[in-house]
Amino acid sequence: MSNIIPFNFNSNSVRVIQKDGEPWFVAKDVAETLGYSRARDAIKQHCKGAVKHRLPSASGYQETMLIPERDVYRLIMRSKLPEAEAFEEWVVGEVLPSIRKTGHYKIPETMSEALRFAADQFDEAQRAKEKLEVADQEIQRLQGVCETIAAQFTPGMTIPSFCRQLNGVNIQKVQSYLAGRGMLLKYKGNRFKSASYYRDHYFTEKPYEYERSDGSKGIKFDVVLTMKGAVAIYKLYLKGDLPMKAKWDGSHTHCLFDDKPQ
Repeated sequence: MSNIIPFNFNSNSVRVIQKDGEPWFVAKDVAETLGYSRARDAIKQHCKGAVKHRLPSASGYQETMLIPERDVYRLIMRSKLPEAEAFEEWVVGEVLPSIRKTGHYKIPETMSEALRFAADQFDEAQRAKEKLEVADQEIQRLQGVCETIAAQFTPGMTIPSFCRQLNGVNIQKVQSYLAGRGMLLKYKGNRFKSASYYRDHYFTEKPYEYERSDGSKGIKFDVVLTMKGAVAIYKLYLKGDLPMKAKWDGSHTHCLFDDKPQ
């Protein structure tokens, strides 16, 4: 394993180690740069390939947690910091390509190197600009979708009823899937209720009367969507983060709210 390679992102130190030709990041540096207040907990929860390694420090060698590139992306994906996307662009567009070419983050030392570096930076800036333009178009499209939902959403719509109008979603599995994400709680066989954090924000519960086997009446509850919940479910759909049917054609289309809530 080679020496520590120091980097700096927005005045935050991010140290990288070369191991078997691949970059390994100091986990604490990445987590703190991405705004995790409890870096150790975030690493334990989100990082699958973390390993301990002794690194030199001012007071001697210290045992430090390292993470591979894939775990860096896991921390980025779950970060709530607005700069997380810029951090990802910095890692992917500047740091990793330079390390893999030279073994370190190279600063130009000659005029030819400086010119080459400037040309590479210009190309990277152009690619970033193109990505931003695509992202802006997608944002405008999503805003239109949300406006459509706002105009046509009917209060009292259940999750399966909503998802029935989204092409390809497996409505038999969607509530169990959301329970697996911690958004719903499963109880009494195949019944669901809202997790406390999402209650009254994404979901409410609608009572309905049913008849017991002995003829007496009872009350059950269905989880129903709020407007905010409908938008959240639709965004999960667009991200490919809902259970889909085996014969789904791969297209994210919809026939929004033609049916009445069930």
